[in-house]
Amino acid sequence: MTGLRARRLEQLGMVWSLTGERFQENLEAARAYYDQHCPLCAPTSASAVDKPIGQWLSNSDAPEPSTANRSGKPR
Repeated sequence: MTGLRARRLEQLGMVWSLTGERFQENLEAARAYYDQHCPLCAPTSASAVDKPIGQWLSNSDAPEPSTANRSGKPR
């Protein structure tokens, strides 16, 4: 695909990576939470911009499955 075609698709809202798109949406929600509450230390029940930002932040602190052993501790 040429760069021109890719740019045209992006202008229409093409999402190349669903994971990346969701990350950006949650990051925007984290910024909104931070703007209102200052430190980004949200309880797991917190939400911002209709996103469960507290749970997302909690999950972001969890080790990657490939780096954790059966006990859930990093190797």
